[in-house]
Amino acid sequence: MKSWTSNGSIWCNRKGKVFPSDLMNVGQERYFYKLKELTQKDIEFVRKIAIDPTKHELLRKLNEDWLNIFNFIFKLKSIVKENDTNKYELDELIDKAIHNLEEDYHQSIEGNAIKHIDLILAKDISFFQTEKERIEFAYFLCVQYMRTKKRQEAICNQFKNQNNSYLEDVNIVDPDFQTIN
Repeated sequence: MKSWTSNGSIWCNRKGKVFPSDLMNVGQERYFYKLKELTQKDIEFVRKIAIDPTKHELLRKLNEDWLNIFNFIFKLKSIVKENDTNKYELDELIDKAIHNLEEDYHQSIEGNAIKHIDLILAKDISFFQTEKERIEFAYFLCVQYMRTKKRQEAICNQFKNQNNSYLEDVNIVDPDFQTIN
């Protein structure tokens, strides 16, 4: 966001109040992306909305794989605990993954978008002429928009009205950049 600052500040609009802020004071929350272990009810919900109704087999497998990836670290932690393994270093690595896995994933998306942002700053939007580049940049924009706390809370609140209060632990992502017919 540094490219959009003026004298080291960026302008924010919060509840109709517009004010300048240092980049370090904008959108930061400690362990915002810390993984939460999904309950069986959470898993059934994800399957119900993102896996079972999907007709395209590749997308079904992709969504099932995402579910497995986000649950694997907790299965590993459980196995270590059940086997009474006193490996402090292993516990530390697992906790680090729980705290950083999703943030690292978002960093990779942002890293892929740097080329597009640099081109836009140079007033060159020629990458929009290539379908793959358009999709990749659109995916970046959508993820950036949907990963904000305000957006996540708004979505969760919509589902809470339907008695799905557990939704705040579920993040559904589709990182596939291929066109699916």
